[in-house]
Amino acid sequence: MQRDALRPLWMQNAGADRGDGCYKFETQSFMNMQYFLAAQAGGGSLGWLSVAPLIFIFAIFYFLLIMPQQRRQKKWQHMLSELKTGDKVVTQGGLRGTIVALREDYLHLRVPPDNLRLEISRSSVVSVITGEEAASTK
Repeated sequence: MQRDALRPLWMQNAGADRGDGCYKFETQSFMNMQYFLAAQAGGGSLGWLSVAPLIFIFAIFYFLLIMPQQRRQKKWQHMLSELKTGDKVVTQGGLRGTIVALREDYLHLRVPPDNLRLEISRSSVVSVITGEEAASTK
């Protein structure tokens, strides 16, 4: 009993010590697990019903979250690839300006009222302002 008190709590009911420090674990819990799995596999035709809710939830997430985000990302990438000098753009920080020069990853904006020339990352462009939008903001 004294040796049992020195063993960790999870090993106290695990099995008998063989004397060499190794413990013989009882197979009762292992056998119970095998019996449980065999009983579950015996259901056969109803086994797929337990997976159906997970598939349904994944489908909902795909159609409501993943697919719309992919569409937005493709639309944004297309907008970035179509940028040209003279376009009026809005950045993530809210700066509005006209593109003066394009580089591979950067572009130069002319920002009114002082006609500042700023170099910004191409990925910071949120939208391109069309002619009707520019007229309505003035």
